[in-house]
Amino acid sequence: MSYPQYPAQGGYPAMPAYPGYTDAEPPASGGTAITAGVLACLCGLFALWGAVQAFMLSAMSVEMFDAELTAGERARAESAIPGWTQTAGFIGGSVQLVIVGLLIGGAVLLFMKKAAGRWMVASGCALVILFSIASFILTWVVLDSMVEEFAGQGSSTGPSAQEAESVLGAAMVVGGIAMFFVLLPAIVTLVLALVRPTRRWCEQGTGSVSANVPPYGAPPPYAGHPPQQPGYPPQQPMAPEGYFQRPE
Repeated sequence: MSYPQYPAQGGYPAMPAYPGYTDAEPPASGGTAITAGVLACLCGLFALWGAVQAFMLSAMSVEMFDAELTAGERARAESAIPGWTQTAGFIGGSVQLVIVGLLIGGAVLLFMKKAAGRWMVASGCALVILFSIASFILTWVVLDSMVEEFAGQGSSTGPSAQEAESVLGAAMVVGGIAMFFVLLPAIVTLVLALVRPTRRWCEQGTGSVSANVPPYGAPPPYAGHPPQQPGYPPQQPMAPEGYFQRPE
């Protein structure tokens, strides 16, 4: 004899899973973040070298040419080189030291999965781009001023205006190529620091990335057991075989 409230064993259908429940997003590999950190270190070392050169050049004055220039040529050299070049050199060296701190410090924090390192690297790269463009323009202004002063103006041994202009053009072409090789790694590093995989890499370090959980705050189902749908009454236990059965 059987009872309808106690269906036979194995007759309970499996409960459907939560709608929209998906597995957790796989962790970021860190390829873009590590590449950005390595490039930031290299750019920082190059900026450190540039800062040393800027301080050394700005410390030199026109008097260093006294042994090679006549009095008239020295006077023209002092008038050709703008007075603000030495100040600009010290400012440029200081800016490059700031770039060194942002890039190398940001790279270290990026390797440690810190979000601040990502923004420090991006800020340092943006500063490299702006500083390189400004340096190229200032260099062109200084060289153009020197060419106008020395191009055949009262110096029998000096170069002609055409020769001086050709030298200036060649120098600016070389400077433009050098600026391109400075800007290219900075732009690549900036992009790598801002892409989504790098952001996820940093979020893993702060613990803000977590696995997807079922809705309504329900705990995830145990392995091998389907979850219980909200609103359904709890399942009745199955009656043991022979329990509540009358002898026939």
